[in-house]
Amino acid sequence: MKRLVFSLLVIFSLISLVSATELEVVVTENEILTIIGLESPAKMTLDITNNNGKDDNFEVYSLVGVVIEPKDRFLIKNGQTKNLDISVFPQKKILEEIRGYFVFDYEIRGLETGYYKDKLKIKIIDLEDAFFFDFGYINSTSEFFEFSIKNLENYDFGNLEIKMESVFFEFSETIDLAAAEGKSFSVKLDENERKKLFAGTYDLDVNLKYKESSSLKEEKLYYLENGGLVVVEDNSGFIVRKKTVTKFNKGNIITGAVISEKRDILTRLFTTYSENPESSNRKGIFVENVWEKELNPDESFSVVSRTNYIFPFFLLLMIVSVFFVSRLYSFKELALEKRVSYVRTKNGQFALKVKLHVKARKPMTDIKLIDSLPGMVKLYDKFGRPPDKIDNATRRLFWNINRLDKGEERVFSYIIYSQINVVGGFELPRAQSSFKLDDVTKRVFSNKTNFVMDTAED
Repeated sequence: MKRLVFSLLVIFSLISLVSATELEVVVTENEILTIIGLESPAKMTLDITNNNGKDDNFEVYSLVGVVIEPKDRFLIKNGQTKNLDISVFPQKKILEEIRGYFVFDYEIRGLETGYYKDKLKIKIIDLEDAFFFDFGYINSTSEFFEFSIKNLENYDFGNLEIKMESVFFEFSETIDLAAAEGKSFSVKLDENERKKLFAGTYDLDVNLKYKESSSLKEEKLYYLENGGLVVVEDNSGFIVRKKTVTKFNKGNIITGAVISEKRDILTRLFTTYSENPESSNRKGIFVENVWEKELNPDESFSVVSRTNYIFPFFLLLMIVSVFFVSRLYSFKELALEKRVSYVRTKNGQFALKVKLHVKARKPMTDIKLIDSLPGMVKLYDKFGRPPDKIDNATRRLFWNINRLDKGEERVFSYIIYSQINVVGGFELPRAQSSFKLDDVTKRVFSNKTNFVMDTAED
């Protein structure tokens, strides 16, 4: 039976493959570009020739990441060609994860003549990636800023809105940009603002809007120093902070480049440099390092500094943690602290002294202090204030306090011992206390306590 089923499947596959070769398809890519934010699909034309020897109804579809329209079946008579315009809509997941070309399988299936299977492609981009901007430089004598924009895609952009903002100028214009077309612009600079600025790198926000799609692109403007020096500063990292200062000689003469950095005496301890400074000058709590180099035209000079904040970060984290823990501890109405210390005995028995420290931060009544004895130890009843009650069944000790005023403290001490010597760690249970505050019974617990013995004593 299995062999029969397998044979039928093989025969069916061969029939399908034969049928697939009897369709001739020519693809014309009209607009394969899909721009994020636009509802416009990619558009193509399929020239489908039916060479199957019979008339048939066909449908075009894809099972991988896209929806192809129209979805209706269409008739192609034997030997005739159908010119079918299709629209390709990428699914949401594809639009979120794919950028660039997306190749997918599609099928043309006939009701009687099998199917044809091949691949199509579309291109998915963000609006800002459709263009290339070429920006000029600004120097101390510039009156205008020159820039150009080029359409990188085979797509016509009509009514493309461009808005630019920087400390030097503002620009706004709506243009038409055909496929592969480029345009140049000249913008008047704000001379008063320019005179106030230092040489360096400045941000330029480029806002693009086309139909329903929009994008914000961040570019850089270079304000040249005298002699044509371009200054680029890059900062990265958080715990290990990296700062790179680079000076490019974009002029046409040899120019001296000076890079300086000022550090306080604390961060200076955690900072390393890519090369030693030419000079270091200390002024108060600050140290200024200076590097100098003569640059030929189109030559660059960089200094990289790395400041490792791991140690001061963890030190600060520890201080903050201690502060918050202490603050949290101080917010308790009743503070209960348990401490333990080793007691030397004449006969060498294992003994510990336990101290319970109680402090009230608000007036309270009916305070009950409860502690538990570990299973292997006994209470030494000739030391300290004896408990008001001892529950032998549960091995718990009870002390009663009628009232505590705000800020009032009490200390209770007792000694426990054992005939068995202890090696290693010895952990004691938490103490607890119940009390009444504004006619409401509350309960608090002490800290954990433990004692470590390196060796057993004889």
